Parts: sequence; C-alpha cells; structure tokens
Amino acid sequence: DATEASYVEANSMRHTGFIAQEVEKAATETGYHFTGINKPASDRGHYSLSYTSFIMPLVKAVQEQQGQLDKLAKGNEALNETSLSRDIELKKLKETTIKMQAAFVANQDLVAQQLKDLQAAIKKAKEQPSALK
Repeated sequence: DATEASYVEANSMRHTGFIAQEVEKAATETGYHFTGINKPASDRGHYSLSYTSFIMPLVKAVQEQQGQLDKLAKGNEALNETSLSRDIELKKLKETTIKMQAAFVANQDLVAQQLKDLQAAIKKAKEQPSALK
C-alpha cells in the first residue's frame, strides 16, 4: 500500500523539529489554545505540527522579552546613575573627613601648645609668689 510505504520511508528519515505531543502538553499546561497542533483522526494516525502557526506566538514572545529587556536596561541605567551619584557623594564626604581630621590635628596641636604655655606660666608663678598677688 502506498500510504504505508510513504510512512515507512518517513520513519526511516531523520527529522528535526518539535514533538507534537510535547507541544500539546506545554500549550495545555499554560492554558494556551494552540491551533498549530494537528491531532490524529484515529488511533493509527499521527500527530503533526503546522510550523507557520508558531510564527505569531514566537513574535509575541520576542516582543514581550524585548519589553522586559528594555525595562531591565532602564533599571540598570537608573542604578548606574544612583551609584555614580553616591560615588560623588562619598568622595565629597571623604574630602570633608580629611579636612576635619586636619583641623582636629591643628586644634590638638594648638591646645597642646596652650597647655604647655599654661604649665610654664603656673611654674613661673610658683617660682615667683609675688607675681600672683
């Protein structure tokens, strides 16, 4: 029979593509009514797929993915701007801290010198009691 001969020939060739039953399962699990699945009319029939029916869902999926990528890119850009702003703020804080440390050291040196001068004055005053009266 010619149909059986073509079936045997088709089975002997290596085919690439999706397995129709897996496509059907995936569509069912996601709740998507996919018209590209051709179910067999009988128990002896074969599943097949209409590959042209894949075009629109794939285009839609790519569009959705591109939208997600665009959102991620904008989010990444905002994070980079925030990071840059924080880096600038951190640099200013470091500069301010360095200036404050330098001022503190200078004041510490001034206080130390004033303390020495006061101690010298007290010592001198003790040595010259008449100077205190």
